[in-house]
Amino acid sequence: MGLDAIGRIAPGQATDIAVYSLDDPRYFGLHDPAIGPVASGGWPMLRALLVNDRMIVENDRIPGVDLLELGAAARQSRQDPAQ
Repeated sequence: MGLDAIGRIAPGQATDIAVYSLDDPRYFGLHDPAIGPVASGGWPMLRALLVNDRMIVENDRIPGVDLLELGAAARQSRQDPAQ
C-alpha cells in the first residue's frame, strides 16, 4: 500500500486489531474457529478493539460511554416537543 506505519504490530506502528472471544459453545466443533463470528451468526464477544493504537472497545463495552444514558438521550431527542 506504500504506507510505512502499517503492516505489523510494533512500537510506532498504526495498529488496528480486533480480538474476539471464541470460547462460546456455538463455536465448538468448527474446523476453523476464526470464522466462528461469521459462520455462527449472533453477537460475538469483542474482547478488544484497537484503532490506531487507541482502545475503542474493551470487554464488549465502549470505555467512557454509558449506553443506557445514550439510549435515553436518543429517545428524548425524537419525542415531539408539542406533546
